[in-house]
Amino acid sequence: MKYSWIPLATTLLLSSAAFADNKTPTLGQQLEQAIYAEETLGELDKAAVLYEAIIQQELSNKSITAEALARLIECQKKQGNIEAARTNFQKIKAEYAEHTSWVKAAEVTLGLSTFSEQDLLPVPWVDGEALAYNKLAFNKNLNSYAFQVKKRLPKYSSEIDIAWSTELSLFTVSNQHQEYWQYIADEKTNHLLVSDVKTLHHKGKQFIAQDGSLMIKDLDQNTEYSFPKGKYDYDQGIVNDVIRRLPLAENYQTTLPLFQNIQASIKVVASNEKVEVPAGKFNAYHVKIDFLANGAPAAFAEAWISNDENRYLVKYVIGDMRDELAAVLTNKIDSPRTHTDAKGFSITLPATWFAVYNNFTTPKDGGTHLQPLKTFETGADIQVLNRPDVDWKNGNMDMVVEHINSWDYGWLKSYKHREDSVEHFELGELQAVRLKADVVFNKEHMTLYRVVIAHHPDFVLFNFMTPTEGFEDRKPTYDSIVNSLEF
Repeated sequence: MKYSWIPLATTLLLSSAAFADNKTPTLGQQLEQAIYAEETLGELDKAAVLYEAIIQQELSNKSITAEALARLIECQKKQGNIEAARTNFQKIKAEYAEHTSWVKAAEVTLGLSTFSEQDLLPVPWVDGEALAYNKLAFNKNLNSYAFQVKKRLPKYSSEIDIAWSTELSLFTVSNQHQEYWQYIADEKTNHLLVSDVKTLHHKGKQFIAQDGSLMIKDLDQNTEYSFPKGKYDYDQGIVNDVIRRLPLAENYQTTLPLFQNIQASIKVVASNEKVEVPAGKFNAYHVKIDFLANGAPAAFAEAWISNDENRYLVKYVIGDMRDELAAVLTNKIDSPRTHTDAKGFSITLPATWFAVYNNFTTPKDGGTHLQPLKTFETGADIQVLNRPDVDWKNGNMDMVVEHINSWDYGWLKSYKHREDSVEHFELGELQAVRLKADVVFNKEHMTLYRVVIAHHPDFVLFNFMTPTEGFEDRKPTYDSIVNSLEF
């Protein structure tokens, strides 16, 4: 629908008789003067000043003030002052919601439309859907892996028949930073019900949606605080889930309200764009997302959603990072997974471990990092170190122990090698050694358990960093991974 700005019939008289008696013009006359300046004279700066003067008198007549505010937004858009226009859009929505025609006019002016939960389509995912992602920097260095699993929770509460749990495991290469997210949302509305985030070295945070607010508990600091939220506010963590459920079509647009005065302005710019990612080739909706903080641009993102019934998030770009779909699994992982395309060896991983690599490679002098899927107590790293100068077959594995203990572990607090932990053994015909070290990381006592296998001209180094408490219970799992190694 096209809104036009039609001046009142008396507008043309403003320059003469209307104010001949020098009396203070009424609010309506001031509005007419502002419209005349904008639409007839084209004096946008003057018109903006006049509109703002009316808005400052908002208690006089809210109907006229709402019109002035909507027209100011139009005027600011013509001036190219989009940030100010969006800030005023927040004001007209919050303070003049009952004047729906002018709120709608402002939405049309800015190319926005109000989101409604009624827009949501049925969920496109299935119980047990698992999506694996490569999270890449634009320099093409692998930055992290992510693994997302959907679970259906029937009869979640007396008020909610079905909710969906999303479990997200994230492991960042280079610093062994590991996060585990779980959030639960109502099937009908996608509203956040509860969310938890934990890291390898921290207890994490818990987010609980309440009537009118979002309660946040910091489990490390033992504190809690809350943010106000509106009826249709969404947690930023489930924006991509909401996008998968929108009635996407070319030129479709909406504005998704998020917590803390943040909005996601969403527009579909193409409905059948071809995208190739590690998981394959997809025809996708190309979606552009403007994140607005109090109406001002805060961030920009692009998403590609497959245009089939699955609505997979195929690719997501924000800043200098991008997520690319690496694999799709719709069945629960309940058996070990063997990978045979690793450089120089194959390896079998337990079902509970993050084990979805399309290209499981371990480059020379590089590392491959693994992450548990269902637990977050262990960070694991596999390195293949190229040492053609060493005759591992005839050498003494004590030199390996000496070599790795000479490395700089300054980033680990209180590093202490357990001299009595060194254990030599053979893996097939290969020499190998196990050793442990005690470390304190973020005030938590950890064990660094390392296993080294000599395979000329390389040696393969496994690093498992895990809390000391319960280490012996987990050690058989680590050893089984090592014992599954085949060259």
